[in-house]
Amino acid sequence: MDSTLFVVLSLAAILLLSLMLFLALFEPGLKYSIARLPEASLGTPYFVPDRSAREELVRAIRDRGVAVRILTPGRHSDQFLTRRSSRRLYGDLLEAGAEIREYRPAMIHVKSLVVDELWSVVGSTNFDNRSFGLNDEVNLAACDATLARRLLEDFARDLAHSRAVSYQDWRRRPLTERSQELVGWLLERQQ
Repeated sequence: MDSTLFVVLSLAAILLLSLMLFLALFEPGLKYSIARLPEASLGTPYFVPDRSAREELVRAIRDRGVAVRILTPGRHSDQFLTRRSSRRLYGDLLEAGAEIREYRPAMIHVKSLVVDELWSVVGSTNFDNRSFGLNDEVNLAACDATLARRLLEDFARDLAHSRAVSYQDWRRRPLTERSQELVGWLLERQQ
């Protein structure tokens, strides 16, 4: 097989798996196992979802009962304003029932998504518009229970060293933090 055909087939396979992953998370017509709720576990160092991504996550939680768990860096982030911009966006997700946790020991740079202990995406893409639209990123999307289990084991170890953010804590964040979030929001609007 020549290299051009191999690249085209590889890209087609990745697109197909990405579409299947998207449908598994967001398509209300899919049937899930009665034994457990559908779930999505997302680890990302830069969690700055746009409004439509947040709305879809909230709909997945509220309308389809998807258990959404998000792991982001805590105080040890290499991008101060990005972290503040990220925290500004937690409200709707927390209120809907998402579990958001911040990793405590050090900077965390994992970029993974596992849906229903079966679908996995791992690679270099962050959960932000810059990664989706500007940066050159590479991801592996797979429908493989063994890979999903391994990623979830790593995710669970990281969760053990993280702090849960409650909706009440998020609402009570200090004015200084909120003002820094505003600066991050203004800079975000320039991109």
